[in-house]
Amino acid sequence: MNMKTNNGYTTIYNNIGNEAYAFNKYEIPTFRNCIGGCTGSTHVLTNGISATTDDVGVTEVLVNSGTTTPLPSGVNWDTFGGVRVRVTRNFNLFKIEFTDQLSATSGTYASDVIGDPKPYMSKYDINFDLLDSTTWVGNANSAPEWTNNTSLLKYNSSGKIGIAHQSLPSTNF
Repeated sequence: MNMKTNNGYTTIYNNIGNEAYAFNKYEIPTFRNCIGGCTGSTHVLTNGISATTDDVGVTEVLVNSGTTTPLPSGVNWDTFGGVRVRVTRNFNLFKIEFTDQLSATSGTYASDVIGDPKPYMSKYDINFDLLDSTTWVGNANSAPEWTNNTSLLKYNSSGKIGIAHQSLPSTNF
């Protein structure tokens, strides 16, 4: 999951940074043949098929923005103050919940008193099933319609959730 306050998007990814194992319209493994770099929108794949960029290496599972995410657009995390996130997993079902903005040291979000309760807001909930591609839908972007229900099966084993922090205003969970 990637949360960006510079554009107000909350994004769930499939293998971000390693597009070779992301969504792929063709039989796995099929990769872009980018010896010397990939330019343009059409590529010759390792199996000899010519494909557009949108057919291989698609990493976005879903993207939410606007009223379906607690993130504003165009602010830094230090001004924003942050949100509380809760991830619940029940086998292949995920529920990700968010609070409204938490207190910031200055600016628009500084009116909260630290320690005030902040309930999780259902309007921001992200619910998806690893085995049902019809649930991989966001209000700003969704997984390609050609994905199949086994595309995220690799995440159906036990695993750990951690935080990988990038330079502000983006952070990954």
